[in-house]
Amino acid sequence: MSRLVAAIAGLGLLASFVGHLGLVLGRDIVGAAWPVLFGGIFVVWFPTVLAMRRFGATMQKKDGWKIALTGAPEWVRYVLYAAFIYAIVNFGLGFVGLYSLEGSGSWRMGSSHAMAFYAAAWGFAVAANRRDELGIDWKCQHGHDMTPGAKFCEECGAPARVGWQADA
Repeated sequence: MSRLVAAIAGLGLLASFVGHLGLVLGRDIVGAAWPVLFGGIFVVWFPTVLAMRRFGATMQKKDGWKIALTGAPEWVRYVLYAAFIYAIVNFGLGFVGLYSLEGSGSWRMGSSHAMAFYAAAWGFAVAANRRDELGIDWKCQHGHDMTPGAKFCEECGAPARVGWQADA
């Protein structure tokens, strides 16, 4: 499932980036398809949220995103972080009036947020795929599932398997 989410989210990220770039350059190349592009966020976001439940309270910690992106190539992290930072900056630019929030300006603001959501779904799915390939499974020495980032099993108290900490 994470491969499908990664593929759809990657296409959504690319489409929203291209559409956003067009708006920044003064040309709406997506046109009437913007609502479809925004609707696609839900297609990838619901499975992403369900998959992220395994991280529980880990996501609320300082290293939450780092742990959730364990296994992902470093450049994937940069794309994800850049999309979020750009969405915030673009929102600020619109908020202070550097571009109109009416007409295509609303799509400009929305498309940067779409990039952030698509980037998150894509990045987390890519990381999940790579964890499977690398054998990162967050289990204790007795084989029980563990919360990522935990040093000891919540079920039996055994230490985590050696190896995953280096990737987290």
